[in-house]
Amino acid sequence: WLTKNFDGRKGTAGSSPPTLLLERPALRNADAAQAAADALSTRIGRRTVRGKLLVQGQPKVKLGDAIQLQDVPDASLNALYQVRSVIHRITKAGGFTSLIGLRGIG
Repeated sequence: WLTKNFDGRKGTAGSSPPTLLLERPALRNADAAQAAADALSTRIGRRTVRGKLLVQGQPKVKLGDAIQLQDVPDASLNALYQVRSVIHRITKAGGFTSLIGLRGIG
């Protein structure tokens, strides 16, 4: 229970700095520590890419849908995203438009 050597209780995830230290007393073996590190890395990765997309009206788009962006001038944005918000508008000037809030899936 009280140990000074935590080598068997470490997990790492990701490939670039900065390094984040995750301390959880409940993680008592390497598999649990690795699973927690992987889950946190995924959660952080999803938070890093967010944005909004204004498109011609798309009534079928709903929360939770996956959207693949392709042929975007910035190639790093060509990826899979999850729909986090949708606002449909009909105006004289713009017609039917959909403002879609996106979050990177990973």
